[in-house]
Amino acid sequence: MSLSVVEIMEAMENGKFSAAVQALKEEDQRDPEVLAMLGQAYYSMGRFEEAYHTLSKLYYGDDVDVERMGVDRKAYHPLCKKIYKILSNLSIDNMTKHLPRQMDNTYPQSVESADEKYEECDEFQKFLEDCMEKTGQNMEEVTKLLNDEILSLLKSDERKKMAKAWFYKAELAFRRKDYLTASQLYSKAANAEVSKALYYGFAGHMLMRLQKTQPAYLGIASVFMNRAIALDGNNAKWHLNEAMILISLSQILGDKNEADQSMLKAAKEQIEAAEAVLRPDQASVKDHIIMIQNKLMQVMK
Repeated sequence: MSLSVVEIMEAMENGKFSAAVQALKEEDQRDPEVLAMLGQAYYSMGRFEEAYHTLSKLYYGDDVDVERMGVDRKAYHPLCKKIYKILSNLSIDNMTKHLPRQMDNTYPQSVESADEKYEECDEFQKFLEDCMEKTGQNMEEVTKLLNDEILSLLKSDERKKMAKAWFYKAELAFRRKDYLTASQLYSKAANAEVSKALYYGFAGHMLMRLQKTQPAYLGIASVFMNRAIALDGNNAKWHLNEAMILISLSQILGDKNEADQSMLKAAKEQIEAAEAVLRPDQASVKDHIIMIQNKLMQVMK
């Protein structure tokens, strides 16, 4: 073991969940203690997809040394059992079944500009403006041109073009403030172009916008944001968004009006990651980071 059990527990206590996960992944995945700690670490980080599958293996997997548990399997590790129930109630398994399982971490990623825009968004805006100009701003004709372009892209055999079509539809839903539909459409874009972080990040951000009325969606928002981070860890915005999600979830999933401190520590780790990759020209993102840092100082014990 690269870290001892005590060192792993100390890392988790200090909010160094990434180091704990890395160490635990190198250990015997048949050991229930390893699976229990790994599931807890994933959960605290908001990596609910991995947490659910790890704890499913702990309680129901065939390749687990149950004799090491020392108690009936169903009664093993009450905290992990509670976490597993929370994840089940959030429908993590059902909500992630459609998501791609294999992604390419070397895939070229979109770069956010200093004014927090992306080339793909600018391209859509230009296409929309061209449609407006061609039709003399006749909205019926504009809609027809948009739909024709989207249909043409969807008929393509190229996955990138199909993803672009779903992205265009998502952008239209976003402009209508139909955030749930927009998230679903960005997710479809991700299914077409499975290694593009932008689509996962945007899908998660749409669900963040629904947290006041539908806070349960934050669990899936975290899944999307963690996929964006896994593909493009150099994007400060993905880390910042995940920190914001974790802070909100710490309130929702905490006990008796007490915030979940482990999630707040994980949020702090994400803010540190955002700072590490922040570019000098990203002044607005830096301001948001400072704001979240100040908020964490107020809520962390």
